[in-house]
Amino acid sequence: MSLSAPLRLAAGLAMGAVGGATETTFESGGKSISLEIFRPDTTGRAPALIVLHGASGAAIGNNYVRQLGAGFAAAGYAAYLVRYFERTGTSYAGDATIYRHYQVWSDTIHDAVTFIAADPLVDAKRVAVLGYSLGGYLAVTQGARDPRIAAVIEIAGGLDKESPGRAKRMPPTLILHGDADRRVPVGEAHALEKWLRSIGASHEMHIYPNEAHLLSVPAALDALARGHAFLQKHLAPRNAK
Repeated sequence: MSLSAPLRLAAGLAMGAVGGATETTFESGGKSISLEIFRPDTTGRAPALIVLHGASGAAIGNNYVRQLGAGFAAAGYAAYLVRYFERTGTSYAGDATIYRHYQVWSDTIHDAVTFIAADPLVDAKRVAVLGYSLGGYLAVTQGARDPRIAAVIEIAGGLDKESPGRAKRMPPTLILHGDADRRVPVGEAHALEKWLRSIGASHEMHIYPNEAHLLSVPAALDALARGHAFLQKHLAPRNAK
């Protein structure tokens, strides 16, 4: 990866700390769901990256996902943060809440893909999903159920129980996980990798030694660079500056 790519990503992370997004809404299940949009400084249709927060929600403990959106927008992607918790009025999701609402959230994300793919500034053939923790599980689920998804990046997530029985294909998938993760054990990453291998899906995996559920700054920057390289390979922007 060229030096300019991580510099653009770092600049985007700094931008994300102070804002830079526009907002819109789409409808799912009769409810209005918010989207935060980070536009790239490019011409023509851009590839889209759908960003999915974890169980703490976008408003409480996952503010860094906005920085991811800004960072990837600086690298040439139209990034969309989906506030899928709004469908169920959730602010924080424990295990029982996740079990109860998982399918509804998945359907909400599916509706978000439809809305985003219709954006005239998006190349609908180049749509990827990035998710952290719960968002990582949902990103994998969306990749398994939706042929419109061209690539998946999942961080500290894993494979839901339904997809292996329903899906026989997956888009290229990048798995990133810390081996000291106590919230989502690293075995979840290995189980996902095993399933991807069994169906012949293109995938990459990197396990970070001594890293917990929330990656340290050096590991997070490495994950960002790996994610960018992965998308360059499978979802290359045409006019990134």
